[in-house]
Amino acid sequence: MAKPTTGLGISWVGAVLMLATLPVTSRAGPVISEFLASNRAGIVDEDGDTSDWIEIHNPDPVSISLGGWFLTDSPTNRMKWRFPEVILPPRGYLLIFASGKDRRDPTSRLHADFSLDAEGEYLALVPPEGGAPLTEFAPRFPPQRVDVSFGPAGSPPNGVAMYLERPTPGAGNSAAHQNGIAQTVTFSRAAGPATSAFSVTLTGAAPGQVIRYVLAPAGEGAGLRDPDAAAPLYSEPIMINGPTLVKAAVFSMDGSSRGPARAVHYSRIGANLAGATSGLPILVIDSLGSGPLVKDGLERPAWLSTYSPRPAGTPVFSNPPELTSPLLIHVRGSSSAEFPKKSYSLSFTDQFGDGEAPALVLRSEFHQQRLRLRPVQPAWTMGAPDEARRTLPQHRRRGNRRGRLRGNPCHH
Repeated sequence: MAKPTTGLGISWVGAVLMLATLPVTSRAGPVISEFLASNRAGIVDEDGDTSDWIEIHNPDPVSISLGGWFLTDSPTNRMKWRFPEVILPPRGYLLIFASGKDRRDPTSRLHADFSLDAEGEYLALVPPEGGAPLTEFAPRFPPQRVDVSFGPAGSPPNGVAMYLERPTPGAGNSAAHQNGIAQTVTFSRAAGPATSAFSVTLTGAAPGQVIRYVLAPAGEGAGLRDPDAAAPLYSEPIMINGPTLVKAAVFSMDGSSRGPARAVHYSRIGANLAGATSGLPILVIDSLGSGPLVKDGLERPAWLSTYSPRPAGTPVFSNPPELTSPLLIHVRGSSSAEFPKKSYSLSFTDQFGDGEAPALVLRSEFHQQRLRLRPVQPAWTMGAPDEARRTLPQHRRRGNRRGRLRGNPCHH
């Protein structure tokens, strides 16, 4: 990268999910136009470090002095890092490294005294005296991707912040990444069981965006693909009349870019189970019509709901499940795979289909305290092959060590 001119620094700071549309009218004031929070193979600072960076853009036709302005990653300390006396030319760009090195020499590259959290955090550009931020990512910018920058697309940048096709520090922004939208769909009703029909509302699209969705009966959900630009456009609440799998994502108006597809699974508790009781934890697994669970080497998509035991005589399904999660499941073992009571391997994902094992929280009569098993990797095994070996959910760890929960939570 060419050495920046006097007063041009390089900076990276994480962006906030709720980034406002950037003003582009005359005398709009400086804005955070782009940032990179996970810099692995991009530009380096004068020490050779691939530090995070933040880009400031002046959309006005006149120069702006940034002396006395602030960058901050703290909503309670808006005057965290103060700019030196640097001039940002008309339509110009300034880069500041978010390295934590705190360098403010206006004749050299600038470094903020904080770095960015790629998992998401608050970020703002604040005018002198700590006034209202001109650009603010609040309460936090979304999780960032390695070597993918975040900000409004285009040159000059304008609109809602999103993941960009390529980083362009010190210049106008690139086009949006094909999967560049950061906004995600929120469902008005969480995944889980129901006893009657209901409607669900989808929200999360910013101005200039739409929501598209697909759905299928849960028994046909194994083959349900993520929504694309041809999927139905969401315009009114969706009626759910039985076990159903729904997937939805935020799209640009022209369908050229989309956000992560989010899924929810709505199950139905049958009348014959409404009064069921149990002194043991219950795990309910819906294999979404993917076929019988047999030893065939295939991982099948499924959804899991867990229920802790209720007081004596209280129906176990009278309260919502403690955990509802998508996962992949397959039969494990060799000779035991043919037993009537099989062992299973569970690989958890999150509602976006990424590998992210939730804490498995169960309570049994053998343990009076609440147990929280937090796995190192998103894979659990459940084994209960016969009466002589009442084994339990086990998490497969490196070195063949296993985390175990005593008691037998599996009913087949």
